[in-house]
Amino acid sequence: MTEAALALEPGVDLFDNSGNLEVITFSIDKAQYAIPISQVRYIEQDNRKTTSVDSVNGVVEVVQYQGETVPICEFSEMVNVESEYKQNVVLAELLKVRELDHIGWMDALEASLRNDVEFAKAKDPHLCAFGKWYDTFEAKDEVLAEIMVRFDEPHKQIHGLADTLLGMLAEGDKEGALERFDNAKKIIFGRLLTLFQQAIDRVQSLIRPVLVFVARKGGKPLAVRLNAINEIVTCHEKQFAPYDVNMTNLGKELEVIVGYLQSEGADAPTVLLDWRLHD
Repeated sequence: MTEAALALEPGVDLFDNSGNLEVITFSIDKAQYAIPISQVRYIEQDNRKTTSVDSVNGVVEVVQYQGETVPICEFSEMVNVESEYKQNVVLAELLKVRELDHIGWMDALEASLRNDVEFAKAKDPHLCAFGKWYDTFEAKDEVLAEIMVRFDEPHKQIHGLADTLLGMLAEGDKEGALERFDNAKKIIFGRLLTLFQQAIDRVQSLIRPVLVFVARKGGKPLAVRLNAINEIVTCHEKQFAPYDVNMTNLGKELEVIVGYLQSEGADAPTVLLDWRLHD
């Protein structure tokens, strides 16, 4: 924590003459943060091409803003957590791979039924790669959670086909096994593939990082990458408490923390940031 941060007092350059402060809020890792609107120059979706350049601080990602090369600050890295949008990028790719796994699983079962070759895939729905992951996965997004719950039944039904149909084949009912396989592929497996696509689409819709261009020390612009913006709110200096190292651990790793905003009914205070403290 810098001495400059500790020296700031409520009402100094942040709150207006009426004691009000307008801020944009955002969340990460169950904590909420606020940036004074007065320090925000521009906000845009993070969909422009960026560049990595060497600097005195190592390799820095930069973006062009009003003809100027501006460094990008990954806020999640400032608080030592993995960003939500990066988690969702990984999750979307994982779901795509697990979908392909099950397409391969069905192809292998069909080959075993038609060509009498050994079936070596997992028959237990809890032992395939998706099943092991699914049994412990907890979606943070409510819509995704509802989609994931619906995987349970068709996923178990598909894996249950292996013993049933291979048993029919062993008893000499190849035609019956293939007919049942074709029906299951159209109906049950079709449901499973639809769920995979719905889950992937939902996760991809959650990948919406934004760049918030703020004025830092000396008025120099900085692009802060966030998972998303929550809302714009107006608070009063009566809600403000200056940073106190003994008060809470919330936000203490940030050089730009200036204090906390406590809203009525909130479980935890909002960390108020002042980007003029950032070099």
